[in-house]
Amino acid sequence: MNSKLLLKNLYKSQEFVLAYVNKKSSVNFEVKHPWRLLYTILHGVGKSLNWSSLPSLPPNTTTIPVEDYLSSLSGLGRAALSVPSDSSTSQQLFHCLACVVLHTVSQFTTLSQEQGTVMVEAWVTHDTQAMDREKSKRRKTQDDPSSSHPVLSHMTSSTLDTSTNSTTSPLLSTFQQAVSAWSLVTSSSTLETQFQGLVVQLSQSIGRLDMISTFQIDYKLHAGQLREALQDMRGLCSDIKASKAWPGLKLATVQYCLGDQRSAAQSLVECVSNLASLGEGKDVTGAGGEVSGLTLPTS
Repeated sequence: MNSKLLLKNLYKSQEFVLAYVNKKSSVNFEVKHPWRLLYTILHGVGKSLNWSSLPSLPPNTTTIPVEDYLSSLSGLGRAALSVPSDSSTSQQLFHCLACVVLHTVSQFTTLSQEQGTVMVEAWVTHDTQAMDREKSKRRKTQDDPSSSHPVLSHMTSSTLDTSTNSTTSPLLSTFQQAVSAWSLVTSSSTLETQFQGLVVQLSQSIGRLDMISTFQIDYKLHAGQLREALQDMRGLCSDIKASKAWPGLKLATVQYCLGDQRSAAQSLVECVSNLASLGEGKDVTGAGGEVSGLTLPTS
């Protein structure tokens, strides 16, 4: 079959799946496992174009082997360095990576909204070595860079599962997968330009993809690209489809990381009315009002 037609059909599939998962509450039909459908179509396109082996989709299950895809894409990325940008290898890299990025970022955004979470800088520390309790409560200083990993701050204690950690929590594992995929996008100026072009094209047909803009800020915060994150934060429109507390907390986080405590405090004051449900002044743990497990580290 004509390769341009196949790739156009893949794009239309991406367009449909994104439109469906973002607006499925307003449609009168159901698509079971839309992301699984997209990966199935990707496999069909790859087979028709004689792409190198793609990770297989396990039969009789809805599971998508994202980690296998990330590993495969990492190898493709290295191979693409020595071939032309219009080669089959480069073509496979971009189209597979685009599907994985759209999938993981969309899933992370959905989970964040469903669970009411916002990623913030580590105003708290996580005692993983049974350190002295008082020492663990103090925010570690810059001479210990391992302390500055961002955390996900849960805005309602009812969403917490204290039995989970960064390796088992769906929210955190999805964030880590999205970070890995986005790192591959930004590893090449060509890939980054291609992906941003895809986002623009998708936005023209299905509406703004705020999930990409907001995730880029999370990614830059996580990667320590603070000034870039602040610039993106200021450029966001006020009507982003996120938690009402998201803009204030995110801006305060970036300002705090940059050492501007005064501005961070002001941003927190401005969004505090949206955090009224956090704890609600109640002793939700039976531990003297302390909300245990309020944050979980991303790394």
